[in-house]
Amino acid sequence: MDAMTEVIIKRVDAFDLEAYARLRNICFDDLEKHSLEFTETVKAESDINPIEMADLKKLVGPLTRFAAYEGDELIGVSSGFHERGRVFYMASSAVAPEYRRQGIYTKLLKAIGESAQAEGAVKMRSQHSVLNNKIIIIKLALGWHITGLTNSEQMGSLVELSYNFSNERKDLFKNRVIPYK
Repeated sequence: MDAMTEVIIKRVDAFDLEAYARLRNICFDDLEKHSLEFTETVKAESDINPIEMADLKKLVGPLTRFAAYEGDELIGVSSGFHERGRVFYMASSAVAPEYRRQGIYTKLLKAIGESAQAEGAVKMRSQHSVLNNKIIIIKLALGWHITGLTNSEQMGSLVELSYNFSNERKDLFKNRVIPYK
């Protein structure tokens, strides 16, 4: 990235699909490691119980999307949706490798967090491959907490991270995690 070029973070209605697919492939290929077995399993499930895209969209709320651009080039994305309980689920984020370690992910995280909070969320959560230490470390340094572990057929073992917006929620979290003194 040229020191003179400014990176712009903005909310968008949709990502350019080609640029988004390219960025996702670059950022997640090593974590997702699509296998023939996984692909065949998903296809078999779809053949048995097809789901229309309109039905799939009913399963989650509308996506909130933020994009980072250098000029017209899409260099970073973050998207998520609101869940029950006034929780915002940060579903996917990526920054092109040549733009990492420059604060772009942190700016995307801040923008999507401010948006979620302005729309009524009291908490954000996300899931990450346990191998994605760089992102886990960034979030822990910014006050996120490990709140669970799960497994994904697509990405393997996942760690769940959560961030409470208010000090009251943060105190409640601490008191529930360590209830005995």
